[in-house]
Amino acid sequence: MKAAPYMQRLVLGLGFGISSVESAKLEKAAKCAHYYLKEVEISGYRGHKCCVKHVMYLKKNNLALEKIVINLVRFWCAPTGYECNVLAVNEEENARDHAIQYLKQKVPSTIEYVCL
Repeated sequence: MKAAPYMQRLVLGLGFGISSVESAKLEKAAKCAHYYLKEVEISGYRGHKCCVKHVMYLKKNNLALEKIVINLVRFWCAPTGYECNVLAVNEEENARDHAIQYLKQKVPSTIEYVCL
């Protein structure tokens, strides 16, 4: 955030394998107020504790924030021969439910909240 103080839009792509979620360490990020960021998009959201922390950090430290977009689509390609299974579909449905029921309540009404 310090490297781009005049940035107005941020797209943060998250990608997790099962092992990375289990071994993810939640570290406390330095407080860094951002005065120009108006829109944040989180792609690959799955409702994991670390994802929620990312959203809360960005909400808290961006004073001009007008819009948060939660995009459940992951923008990466699976290895050749990999099939999308029922587990992945259920994971996306659970993430959507979490984003709508839990995360939306954490965002003030002054910030537009969109879940794709």
